[in-house]
Amino acid sequence: MQISLSDQVPEHYIEELSPIDMEHPVDDFRATARTGAEIEEYIYGRYHDFDIRKIVPSEGGINFHMDIYVGSDVSDKQIARLQKELTEVDFGTDQIQVLRTTEPPEDKTKLNPQDSVMWLNTNKSYPFTVAETDFWYDNIEAIYDGSVKRKDLSFCRDGELKCFVNASVFPVINLRSLLLLYDTVYLALPIENFLDEFLEMQGMKKKELVQLVSMGKVVLLLGNDETRYDRQVILDAYKESPDSVIGRRAMNAMMIAQLVEMKNQYAANYPMAYEMASQLAKYGNQKQDEVALHISELLVWPYRVVGESFGILQNSSPMAVSNFGINQLAYNFFREHDQKSAIEFEFISKAESAHLAMALDATYFPFRAENDNKIYTDEAETSMMEGMMKVYWYAPEQVKRMQSIWNTNYTERNMLEFFDTKENIDILRTANMADKYQTPMKFRAILENLEKMEETDRRQKIREYNNILAEASERTAKSTSIVDFMLGTTGFLNFGSYLNTILNLLGLLKGVPDMMPGATERKDLQKFRSIAKELGTDNPEKTGEEVYLLDRISPVANLR
Repeated sequence: MQISLSDQVPEHYIEELSPIDMEHPVDDFRATARTGAEIEEYIYGRYHDFDIRKIVPSEGGINFHMDIYVGSDVSDKQIARLQKELTEVDFGTDQIQVLRTTEPPEDKTKLNPQDSVMWLNTNKSYPFTVAETDFWYDNIEAIYDGSVKRKDLSFCRDGELKCFVNASVFPVINLRSLLLLYDTVYLALPIENFLDEFLEMQGMKKKELVQLVSMGKVVLLLGNDETRYDRQVILDAYKESPDSVIGRRAMNAMMIAQLVEMKNQYAANYPMAYEMASQLAKYGNQKQDEVALHISELLVWPYRVVGESFGILQNSSPMAVSNFGINQLAYNFFREHDQKSAIEFEFISKAESAHLAMALDATYFPFRAENDNKIYTDEAETSMMEGMMKVYWYAPEQVKRMQSIWNTNYTERNMLEFFDTKENIDILRTANMADKYQTPMKFRAILENLEKMEETDRRQKIREYNNILAEASERTAKSTSIVDFMLGTTGFLNFGSYLNTILNLLGLLKGVPDMMPGATERKDLQKFRSIAKELGTDNPEKTGEEVYLLDRISPVANLR
C-alpha cells in the first residue's frame, strides 16, 4: 500500500509498530520473512512436522491475506496453533487462513540452482537439515542473548586442537599432515564432480572419508545446497556421526554465537566504544568527514554486526556473511586504490572462510591453486580479516601482544608447506597412528623444545637424535630377533633450511607425557632411553621418549 514520510507525530493512528531492539534482533521471529520464498521456507521449515500441502498468498494490496492448505488429517488443535503463531509473525498479512485439502503436496525439491545456493531450505530427505532447523528455532534467541554459546554446540569441540580447510573448489593441503597435528580437521566438502578430483588428489576413497568422520577426525561442513553434494557420502557420514555433518543453519548459528561473544567481550573491554562511535558518526555526517565516519564504523562494528546478522542469516546461506561481515571494514582500507572493485570482490568471496575459521576457533589453511606459473590463494585476505576480528577480543593492555599473535598464526598457516606426509600410505593408517601416538600433542612438544634453543644447541640436539637412531639401527641389524621398530627413514630429523619457519609455529603445548603403556612399547622405549644414556645425552629419559615417537611415526611422514 502507498505510504508517505512525515516529520510530525500523528494525532490519530490505528496502531504504533514498536521497533525491533538491536540487542534482541530475533524478537520472537517478528518480521522474519519478507519475500514469498522466505515466507514459504519459514512455514515449511518451522512446521515441517505438519502436513502442509501448499501456501497461496493473495495478489497483495490493502487486504493482503494468505491461505495455507494442510492435509485432511491435521487436527483442529494444530490448525489453531498454526493460525495463532503465524499471525503473530508479521508477514505483512491482514489475515491467515489454514484450510484442509485432499490435493497432493507441492513439489518443493526443485529450486533454481542459483537460488538454492543462497536460500536456506529444510529438505526432509536430508535429516540433518531437519535437526538443524529445529535447533535454530528452539535456540537462536538464546544464542543472541548469550545464554547458548559455541561451547554448547557439540560440533565445535571446545578445547581441541582444530584446523579448517576449504576444499569446496580449489586444492588444499594433504589431509594426512593435518591429521598428525590436529585433533579435528573441519573440511568444507567439495561439491558435485569436485569431490572425485579432491579424493584423487588426496589419494583416498569415499569410504575412507566416511571412516575418518566416524573416527571423529574429520567434520564435514556443507555450506552449499545439500543436493549439490554426494548424497551417499554425506548420509553415510551422518549415520556414523551426526555431530560431524554440519549444514548451513548450524554454521550460521555457530557464526552468530561467535559474533555475540565477540561483541560482549568488546563491550567489557571498551565500555565507551558505542558512545564514541555515535558521536563520531554525528560529527562525520555533519562535517562530511570521511575519516571520522570510517573510525566510527570501526568502533561500532561488533554491535552493528550482531544487529544485522539475524535478518540475513535467518534466510540465507553462510556465504551471505559478506553482507555484514568484517570484509566490509577490510576493503575500506583500500578505498583509494585504483583496483578497489577487484579488491572488494576478493574480500567478499573470502569472508565466509574467515568468519568460519574464527567461529570454529580453528587454524585456517588457505587453498592454493597454480596456473601458468601463477599462484592463486586466499591467504592474504583471510589473514587480514581474522587479524581484524581478533583485535575486538582483546583488552587495551593486551593490544600490544597482537603483532606476536598475528605472527604465530601466520607461521602456523605456513608450517605445512614444509611438512610432507607419504601419500602412498592409506590415510586411515595415518589417522590411526596420530591417535595411537597422540601426535597433535607430542610431536608439537618436540618441535617446541627445539624452537626454544639457540641454533648451535638445536643442531646438537638433532645430532643426538640421529646418533641414538643410528646406534639403535645398528644393534637391531645385528640382532637375530624380529625387528620391532622401523628405523632409517626418520625424515623428521632432516630439517634443513626450513627449520626456523617450521618451529616458529609452536608454543601450544608443554612437555611430553609418558608413552604407550603396553609391554612391547615400554620395551622399545627403554631401548632408546638406554642408548641415550650410554651416549651421554642430557636428560636421557626425555630424549629417549622423543626419539621413540619420531621413529614410530616415520613410516607415514617426514619433514622436507
